[in-house]
Amino acid sequence: MRGIGSNVTVAPKMFLINRTAPDVLSLKPVPLMSNQLTTDVCVRLNDPADQSIISASPTVQFISFTTFLEDASPSHRYHCVVSDGKECMEVKLANKLGPLIERDIFVHTIAVVDGLERAEGGPVITSLRVVQKEAVKIGTPVSVEKLIIPAPTTPEDKKDTGVKDQSDQEELTKLRALLEQKQSSYQDVQRMLSEERAKRVDLQGLLEDEQTNHIKTQGLLKDERAKRISAESLLKDVQRESASPFVVPALADALKMISELTDAAGMGGQIED
Repeated sequence: MRGIGSNVTVAPKMFLINRTAPDVLSLKPVPLMSNQLTTDVCVRLNDPADQSIISASPTVQFISFTTFLEDASPSHRYHCVVSDGKECMEVKLANKLGPLIERDIFVHTIAVVDGLERAEGGPVITSLRVVQKEAVKIGTPVSVEKLIIPAPTTPEDKKDTGVKDQSDQEELTKLRALLEQKQSSYQDVQRMLSEERAKRVDLQGLLEDEQTNHIKTQGLLKDERAKRISAESLLKDVQRESASPFVVPALADALKMISELTDAAGMGGQIED
């Protein structure tokens, strides 16, 4: 190898992994070639919309490996972290590549990935060519954010999805209009309740004023009754003393008071009415 960077000189020997039988893997020598890590391969693998990377045969460097129990992950027992020198991400190895983990693929091994598939849990390497078994780590890669890879969609599915999205949008618009109408009705009801409360306060004030006036009227009537009783008592005294010829001044005073009381009694009768 020459230099620690994106350019890597391959070892004198390379091997091509072929499947010659259902359960047999063979290594076939291939011509010497110059290679480097593919730029942004991890970002592209992490993007479900990028399908061109699947057939691009990118060159990556293996960073680490994880082996799962066979009964825990029967489809893809071997997981590994690959790097393009800038970013790194976890991918799965097809079970047929399992024997290479201890024999031909090590930490920092550089390889060309000829077979890639997108699966629900992430990309799966189905075939590869080892470029350099032993190398040093290239760059300082950082992990890319994992995305959920959706299932492939056909043009018909996309068309149906568009119609469904349009229908959902129309339904959402209707719901928003209904919500706005409900909010407007609620505001109208709140405004009517506020007006009713104001009217109730005004009526309560008028009732209190009427009660105050009634109390005052009752007091005036009570005073007038007292004056009438007093006048009637004086009239009886005058009538009793009128038999004597020497009580003319007293009679004049009594008649004057009777006249005043009569006027007052008339006013009291109007108040009672």
